[in-house]
Amino acid sequence: MSFDYRVIPMPEPWPGKPTPEWKRSRAPFKGTPGKALKLLAREIRMLNGKNVRIAIDVRPDQIRLDGQLYASARARSPGVVVLFDVSDGTLQFPCDRFLYWESNVDAVARALEALRMVDRYGVQQGKQYTGFKQIPASTGTTMDTREAATVIASGQESFSAADVLRDRIVARDAVRIARARTHPDAGGSPETFHRIGIAANVLAAHHGVSSL
Repeated sequence: MSFDYRVIPMPEPWPGKPTPEWKRSRAPFKGTPGKALKLLAREIRMLNGKNVRIAIDVRPDQIRLDGQLYASARARSPGVVVLFDVSDGTLQFPCDRFLYWESNVDAVARALEALRMVDRYGVQQGKQYTGFKQIPASTGTTMDTREAATVIASGQESFSAADVLRDRIVARDAVRIARARTHPDAGGSPETFHRIGIAANVLAAHHGVSSL
């Protein structure tokens, strides 16, 4: 079974206390990126997780339109954040302990497997994940909902800012169009594409969902 996930740029600030470079090491476990993703997919499916995102420290123009990395992409730092939606919110699992981002994805997958095994020892199901609920992060840019709707609707004849504010489905469709139109692969600038991402996050919060 294929693993449906997309890569997103690293959020700011890092969720938690970053590991100093001098404390990072090679992963003590052996494996391949393919095996790590297979384990990650299995563990997220066991939790009925949806909308899987892996945040990697790459430039937006190193992410393809389909949400995967270009073969030439190079991470600026090894940390990753795995995020996915569950029935009562979004879980996030950051890891930057190891030297390579692929190893940190593997570590997250193994951590999820270990957390699931906690249920076998009498812990109430799901309680071990409470500490991993996502806290909305500051984007570093102030943008209210009206401005966010204007940013997303700009240049689109099919949707107005009022439509985007009123209807979640319209907002979702408008965000997808805006992302495709401003993606660096389509000739957009990384700055504009990043601004679209900020606006999408603001509108997601406005509509009470984790992402659009």
